[in-house]
Amino acid sequence: MTAIRRLAVVALVLLTAASPAILCAEPLPRATIERTFAHLRGEDERLAQTITRLLNANDRYCDRHMPASGLVLHALDMFDPDLRDAARKYFGFPSPIAIELIVAESPAQVAGIAPGDGLIAINDMKLSPILAARASAANRDRAEQILTQLPLDRPIALTLVRDTAQFEVAVQPVQACRARWEVVSGSSLLGQSDGQTIQIGQDFITKASDADLAVIVAHELAHTILNHTRRLAEAGISQGLLAEFGRNRRLNRRAEDEADRMSLYLLANAGYDWNAAPQFWEGLGRSWDPGIFRRRDYRSPSARAAVMRHEGNRIMPCCGPVMNDALWRTRAEPMLADRQISSAR
Repeated sequence: MTAIRRLAVVALVLLTAASPAILCAEPLPRATIERTFAHLRGEDERLAQTITRLLNANDRYCDRHMPASGLVLHALDMFDPDLRDAARKYFGFPSPIAIELIVAESPAQVAGIAPGDGLIAINDMKLSPILAARASAANRDRAEQILTQLPLDRPIALTLVRDTAQFEVAVQPVQACRARWEVVSGSSLLGQSDGQTIQIGQDFITKASDADLAVIVAHELAHTILNHTRRLAEAGISQGLLAEFGRNRRLNRRAEDEADRMSLYLLANAGYDWNAAPQFWEGLGRSWDPGIFRRRDYRSPSARAAVMRHEGNRIMPCCGPVMNDALWRTRAEPMLADRQISSAR
């Protein structure tokens, strides 16, 4: 699978946010920096494992696909220049673009690729990144774009470097839903999707269980599968100040309801208990609810849980993948405020 991990806010911001005592002109202790790097890697790994599981299990329901390898890349210039020496010492970086981590049981792991390996070329296309003066994900993003646009059924030839030895590896990818993801550092965001990239808030990942994380990823993946961003835009629906009123409110709420309902099937197909979704909104999800300040196009946590339980009681994951086919078919249809989708398998 491919990942977008933007560190434009980088470790310094995370460190100062986590510990006010660090707000000083003194250099940060190496042990503190390394703890932050380990924390960032742990968050990336949890999210990578979760989203890979959901993307692979629900590929048949996606209109867009990608070759999934299990590689999670990062680049040295994603870090602030003052932190790059520390990043080299902690992560290795034998080349400017490197393997941050490998998803367990993925094609990349089978091929023998290891975290810390440097990435030199993809299918003989040499990567020649120029380090940015400021923290930027552009070099890593270009490498990710190359990987996601490769043929779905052909081995990927990678030129890697480990320590100082360069070597070649062929990775046979699997087909998966096409989606990119990123952790939004220092954000109270739960999750959001623009139809291409799924964003998950760093604060939420820190507090969430694996099941909670899967619930939010599945909800955002449902938005992607149902093409909500495009369909709402084509219907002329506002996402700004007018989102809470009239037709805007009705269709925005419909999109949220549909994503909540479809997320249950995506969870079940990936081997999660769909009950984790209503349980989230009855538990931890309540702490993210702004109460009287909630946008009126969103239901309350208890109402969301009720909608999910009504839909989920119809799921019988005994005989392969499950889906509300009537809901799934709407992904190619215009958004209509008065359209009702039955809760049927």
